[in-house]
Amino acid sequence: MTHLMTVLTVCSIVTAEVSALTRLWLQLRWRSRQEQARLVCLSGIAEHLAVGSQIVLDDQQSDGQRFQMKAGRDPAKEGGTAT
Repeated sequence: MTHLMTVLTVCSIVTAEVSALTRLWLQLRWRSRQEQARLVCLSGIAEHLAVGSQIVLDDQQSDGQRFQMKAGRDPAKEGGTAT
């Protein structure tokens, strides 16, 4: 009986650890996709700015995360590429 209890205890611990790691991995994956979507959106905004203009973004999320960015197009660069 003690061997069975030992096996069940070890399985319970391993299952809890695997569940915790899976949860962390899913959170990281979700945040990564969210940041990738934000990057695509901000890149699109920067590409459509008029040459010589600038935009300042300050985003505060409900979880306390803050994002600040300045983007503009430099008229001195050839073709006015986004910076």
